[in-house]
Amino acid sequence: MNLEPFNLERWLSVNPCKYDLASAGITKLRLRDVISDIDFDMIMNYGSTKGSEAIRQEIADLFVNVDSNNVLVTNGTAEANLLILYRLLEKGDEFIVQMPMYMQSVGFAKSLGVKVKAYYLQENMNYTPDLETLKAIISKKTKIIFLTNPNNPTGSIVFKQDLRAICEIAEDVGAYVICDGALRGLEVDMDVAPSPVEIYEKGIATGSLSKAGLTGIRIGWLIADERLIQDCWAYKDYTTLCHSGIGEYLATIALQKKNISRYIERAKNIIRNHIAILSDWMKEHSQVMSWVPPRAGHTAFPKYSLNIDSIGLCKRLLKEKEVLLAPGDFFESPKHLRIRYSCETEILKKGLEAFSAFLLQLS
Repeated sequence: MNLEPFNLERWLSVNPCKYDLASAGITKLRLRDVISDIDFDMIMNYGSTKGSEAIRQEIADLFVNVDSNNVLVTNGTAEANLLILYRLLEKGDEFIVQMPMYMQSVGFAKSLGVKVKAYYLQENMNYTPDLETLKAIISKKTKIIFLTNPNNPTGSIVFKQDLRAICEIAEDVGAYVICDGALRGLEVDMDVAPSPVEIYEKGIATGSLSKAGLTGIRIGWLIADERLIQDCWAYKDYTTLCHSGIGEYLATIALQKKNISRYIERAKNIIRNHIAILSDWMKEHSQVMSWVPPRAGHTAFPKYSLNIDSIGLCKRLLKEKEVLLAPGDFFESPKHLRIRYSCETEILKKGLEAFSAFLLQLS
C-alpha cells in the first residue's frame, strides 16, 4: 500500500495564518453547549467497540428505514470511509467518484491498486451530476460509485431524482453507491439531502457530528446492511479498535433530537448570514470571480479568471495578506478556490477585505 500525500490536509495543518478561510468546519461549539453537569464518576473505558445501542439508535433515527443493527460508530467520517473501502475494494476493481470532492477516498482507493474513474458535477448547470458520462464510464468491473452529498467543496446538492438515477446506473452492474454525508443536515432551504442507504439495496452512508460544530469529540458512523456492518466492525478491530468513550458519551447527548436540532439550526443561521456576506463580496469582484452559490455546508467554490494557478495564488495570498484559502487544484479543479464562510463573522469580513486588497494588487 502506497498512500500518496493528502495535499489538502497537509496544506491546512502546516500553514499558520491570521484569517483561516480554507477549512471546512463551522465555528465550534463549547463543552458547555453540550453538557452542563458531567458525571465525574464515569469509568474511563472503551464501551462497546461497535457503539452502544443508545447511540446507534440515535444515529439510525437520522435516516429513513434504518435501524441500530445497520450502524457502526467510528472515529469520524474518515474512519467510516476507510473501513468500507477497505472491505469492498480489491485490486482490479473500478472506483467511480463524483468530482470535485474531498479527496480522502480517492487516495485510499488508489493505494489499493484500484482504477479510479471520475464524472463531474456540471458547473454550468448549477453543479448537477453528469449522468451521461457516468453511464459511459461504468462497467462490470465497477465496484463502487462514491459521492459527497451535500458536496464538499461546492456546497451543491444531488437531489433525489438524480440520486435515484445514479443508484439505477449502479444497479445495472451490481455496484455499491456510497455517500459521504458529513454535511447532511446543513441544507439552507430544504430538508436533509437524500442518502442512497434509504433508497438502494446496495446504498451506504457515512457521516459524523463534526460539521455541526462538534469536531473534537471525533464521533462518526457507517450505515450499511447488517452483514457489511459486522464485517467492518471486525476490520475496526485492526485499525483504531475503538472510538473515544467520552466522545460517545457526549455524542449520545448531542444526538438527542432536542439537542441536535439546536446545533443544526445554529449552524444554518451562521451559514445563511455568511453566505449573504460572501455573496455581496462576489458581486463586487464579478470581473474576476464567478460562482454557483452554495446550498449547504460551510464552503463555496468560486472560479477566477486570473493568469495564475490556484496553488501559486494561495501561497502568495498567505504570504502577503495572511489569508488561507484552499487551492482548487487540491480538488482537481484548476482556477478554483475553496472559501470557508462559516468561521467567525469578523474573520470572514477581514479575510475578504484582505483578499480584495490582494486582487487589486494582482490587477
